[in-house]
Amino acid sequence: MKSFLNIIIIGEEFEVISKTLKSIKDILDLEEIKIIIVTPKKSNLEKNIFANKRNIYLFNDKGDGVYQAMNIGLSFTDFNFSYIWFLNSGDFGKKYGLKARIYSLLKSNKFKPDIIFYINKDKLTVVNIIHGIFKKIRLKDHTQIKIFMNLLIFPASHQNIFIKKNIHKKFDITYKYSSDFNLIAEIIFLKNKAIKIEESSIAKNSKGGITDINRYQTILERFFILRKIFKYKKYKFLSFLLGISFVFRIFILFFVSSIKFLKNNSFKIIKNKL
Repeated sequence: MKSFLNIIIIGEEFEVISKTLKSIKDILDLEEIKIIIVTPKKSNLEKNIFANKRNIYLFNDKGDGVYQAMNIGLSFTDFNFSYIWFLNSGDFGKKYGLKARIYSLLKSNKFKPDIIFYINKDKLTVVNIIHGIFKKIRLKDHTQIKIFMNLLIFPASHQNIFIKKNIHKKFDITYKYSSDFNLIAEIIFLKNKAIKIEESSIAKNSKGGITDINRYQTILERFFILRKIFKYKKYKFLSFLLGISFVFRIFILFFVSSIKFLKNNSFKIIKNKL
């Protein structure tokens, strides 16, 4: 089988992984796709009806964390110029148009970028708003992603990023929350690879990840990652902007957290006074 897309699914619960597989069932029969499932509970997954598919492979991991499991999945991917697509259990492929998007990507003979970012235009988000401004002033995709990352913003979740295997090194597990950010930053700032932004979404996350739960730690890790890269490349001006971005992001997180705290506790305070 000649593989042009490696889908790596990480998870533990049999039922949740099954739902993730069912969400991409329309593309499972494409011969160019290889699905790699990495889980500590392989025996349970072998009961899955999808396990009989010729392009689905099951592998065990020791439960040492998400990034370590991702690295195991990477070691079983095929073909250097194929794309890597990560899905955690609980991530779901888009219901409409997924097969058409994937198929056109695999079959296209045109220029294929090293990284594709899918930005969801259906929702009003900070990334969406900033991207809209960048588009109006005609900033190149590569420049847009650089600015996003210097603002310590990840422009798309890993569920909506395709990266070519030949540039996709293993994740650095010393970063607990931002190893994927580190990978992308090195590719963009050190290797200057070809980037493309697609205004659509190919997957969604049904639950928040570790970066959503640990936002302060995530921002701090991203800051140190970029500071290290900028010092290596001697980007003095970018280092200056990075410092401003870091202070601003921490202030925003603190402000939002304070508002949420006051909102959640104001009713209790009023009730106790009464």
